[in-house]
Amino acid sequence: MTFFHHTDVTISSNGQLATFVDKLPGRAKRCIGLSASADTHHATKALGEVSVSLNGERGQTVLLPLRILDAYLQRRNDFYRFIQDVQQNSHVSGYVQDHSNAPSVPYTVRIYFMLTD
Repeated sequence: MTFFHHTDVTISSNGQLATFVDKLPGRAKRCIGLSASADTHHATKALGEVSVSLNGERGQTVLLPLRILDAYLQRRNDFYRFIQDVQQNSHVSGYVQDHSNAPSVPYTVRIYFMLTD
């Protein structure tokens, strides 16, 4: 069955590099998609980039554009297709890099994981 998990990262200043570590739910067996969005409004539709590594950085690293969306909720076709098995009790880690001069800092970045059990 497909289910979703998300991790929030706060960007508090322009140009910030914010790292994160999170643990996926224990029932997750495979990641099948990734996406990221910001809850801010700016003339630029791309604020920066998000790097995600699964399985405690032993897996493949994915680099995603950080997009601005009107809402956190996303459609399945908004996800970057990424298939990797999830090792039990492992962590996801990475960073969010702000490349903007957005006047609306701080803002929150939500990283979405589409998972299967």
